[in-house]
Amino acid sequence: TLHQMTSIIKGKLKKDIDYFQIFKALFPCGSITGAPKLETIKLIEELEARKRGIYCGAIGCIHKNKSKFSVAIRTLEK
Repeated sequence: TLHQMTSIIKGKLKKDIDYFQIFKALFPCGSITGAPKLETIKLIEELEARKRGIYCGAIGCIHKNKSKFSVAIRTLEK
């Protein structure tokens, strides 16, 4: 049995905000860093030799009035 938690987040984008700013604010995602997020990020920065940046990345589509993205925690390519 597999149980997976998903969250849908909706909002309206301010005119002066772009996708780069959104991703910069979101990454690294809490599902990757652990909790509490800010304390864990500080610990990771102390222990790891380089910054994670957009660690695990994102998969998604940008449309004119709608976009969808997911964090690529587990992926498989054949």
